[in-house]
Amino acid sequence: MFRSRILAHRGLWYKPEEKNTLAALVKAVELGFGIETDFRDQNRTVVVSHDMPHGSILTFRKLLEELSKLPKFKEVWYALNIKADGIEDEMVKHTQEFGIAKTSFVFDMSFPTAYQYRARIQKGAELLLATRVSEPENEPPYLYRDASVVWVDYFENPDWFSEKDIQRYLRDGKKVALVSPELHKMPHEEFWNRYVQIFRDNETVMICTDLPEAFAELVEE
Repeated sequence: MFRSRILAHRGLWYKPEEKNTLAALVKAVELGFGIETDFRDQNRTVVVSHDMPHGSILTFRKLLEELSKLPKFKEVWYALNIKADGIEDEMVKHTQEFGIAKTSFVFDMSFPTAYQYRARIQKGAELLLATRVSEPENEPPYLYRDASVVWVDYFENPDWFSEKDIQRYLRDGKKVALVSPELHKMPHEEFWNRYVQIFRDNETVMICTDLPEAFAELVEE
C-alpha cells in the first residue's frame, strides 16, 4: 500500500491556512496517505502546532481520537515532528494507547531530547526514532545506530545526496524518509523523477510532500 508511505506534510491541504488542521490531517489518512505534523506543549498538554501555540489548538489526543475512527488509521505512517522538549512521555503514551507506535517515528528534536526518546525506546517503548541527515550533518548522523528511520533533508541543496546514499541506509536496515523540495520552496519535478523508482521498489522508503495526490499519480504511471 504505497500511499501509506507518502507523508502528507501537515495534512492534505489546498490553502496554507489549512495546514495542520484537523480536517486536513483527517482527509489525508482517510485517503490512505501517511501524515507529517508538528508537536509542542501548551498548558501541560501536547498540541499540534508548528509555531508557538496560542488560543484554541488541536490536541494530540483529540487528533488521535478522530483519526482512530478511520479504517486506514493503523495502516499509514506517522512522522511526528518534535518542536518542544519535555513531551516525550506524552508522545509515547498516546501512540501506544492508540496502537500506532510501531508505525510512528519522532524526528527533528534537539539532541538531548533525542537521547530521551532513545532511553524510553530502550526501556520498551515501541515508538520509532529517526535521525536526520542534511548537508552539515551527514557523516555520521546523530544516533544513527539506534535510529530506525533516516530523515533525509537539506537546507539549500537537494542534490547533496544520491541514490547511492539511500541504498546505503537501506542496507544498514534503516527506513528512509525523503523530504520533497517544494517543502523548501524549490522545484520538485526533477527530484521526483529521480527517486520515484526507488520509492516504488522499496517498501521502506517514504517521501514527505505538500503534494501527496500528485506524487501518488506519478507512482501509478
